[in-house]
Amino acid sequence: MDIILYTFLQLLRSGSFGLPARVRPLSHYKWMKMTELTRLHDVADFIWNGVQRQAATPTMNIPDQPRNEIARWAGAARPSMSDRYPLSSATLPGKRVNQRLQAIKNESQSKDVTRETLLIFSLLTHNTERMLNTGFHLRGLIDLGVALRAIGDKVDYVLLDKWIDQTAMRRMAQLQAGILIDLFDFEADEFPFMHRKEKNAGLLAVRCIPHIQVLSGLGDEQVEGYMNDNKRRLSKGIHRMGIYFRYAPAGSIKSMLNSMADGLSQIEE
Repeated sequence: MDIILYTFLQLLRSGSFGLPARVRPLSHYKWMKMTELTRLHDVADFIWNGVQRQAATPTMNIPDQPRNEIARWAGAARPSMSDRYPLSSATLPGKRVNQRLQAIKNESQSKDVTRETLLIFSLLTHNTERMLNTGFHLRGLIDLGVALRAIGDKVDYVLLDKWIDQTAMRRMAQLQAGILIDLFDFEADEFPFMHRKEKNAGLLAVRCIPHIQVLSGLGDEQVEGYMNDNKRRLSKGIHRMGIYFRYAPAGSIKSMLNSMADGLSQIEE
């Protein structure tokens, strides 16, 4: 594993879930590259916790510039999880599955549905949407793990299972659980919705972490990260489909077609 990615994951493990970490010394350039990963995956608060936890480690040689940047990002105000992952804004690729998702949103208004169940389902849905549409992103995944450990005992897993099946998210939900098991030492019994563990989930995550894609709204070509090269957009769409097809065949194909349609619309304009 690349030493930058290794250090990034070690600090993330330490800062998010208090796990032991082995930090290797990096050059200033490599610390800045790790800082960029921190920004792109929106995990500065967890990385900063890890930096502080490992401060006494002899190999922790983080320079002032990346340290100050991470600390500044970590100190920024952050909305609550329920505000950050509202079910009302969740979508999935495909008309039919979104009709089912809308029915679930309507059902969620019932007094019998707990807030905890809604939050976990919303996290799974937002994470699935992000993976299929723009690629792997660590923030939502770690938030899922944090939420499960905080409120998992209050979740209605019978209802959650039904919703996961209705939205065809079973394998994507199991993939998220598998990554938390492989990279962050979770136990299988912490995921009652996981019927079987997906093989090589952690390896998939490690391969995807450096290749995050950041997209702005359509038409905003001035925003940093906007992929205005249509060939590159299509290439990334095909690449994502290759990664996630086995977990969400219909959703990954639909997302790739959406990328193609977006590119064509830009050409027409």
